Amino acid sequence: MKIFSGIPALFALSTVNALPSIIQYHFPNATWEFSLYQNNHCTGEITLFYGTKGTPCRDAILNGGALGYINNKIADSNCTVHLFNDSHCSRNRTVDILGNEERQTCLVPTWEGSKTQIKSYYVRC
Repeated sequence: MKIFSGIPALFALSTVNALPSIIQYHFPNATWEFSLYQNNHCTGEITLFYGTKGTPCRDAILNGGALGYINNKIADSNCTVHLFNDSHCSRNRTVDILGNEERQTCLVPTWEGSKTQIKSYYVRC
C-alpha cells in the first residue's frame, strides 16, 4: 500500500494503493480507482485508492470512515469495487458496488434511507 500524507512516505505492501491528499491524482495504468472524502460534499482531504488486481477486505479508511465518494475509473469490465458501512465487508452491509461506468460526481453513502460512512471495501477482478 502506498500512502502519502504531509511529508511523503512510501510503504509498498501490494498492488493496492491509498493516497490521501488535497490534490487529485490519477494513475493511467490503474485498472480501478476511487476517491473517498471526509465530508459529503467531496471536498477537502481525499483518499485515493487504486490498483491493478482484486483485493481482500480492507478497512484502512482515513479517520475510520468516509462520508462521500467518487468512482474515478474502473477500466476492466471484470472488476467491481464493493463499499461497506462496517469494517468487515459484510455482504448485508453493502453501500454500493462500483462497476466500469465513471461517475465523476460526489456520491453520499446511505443505508436504509439514512446517511452512513464507508468503513471498508474490497475489489473483485
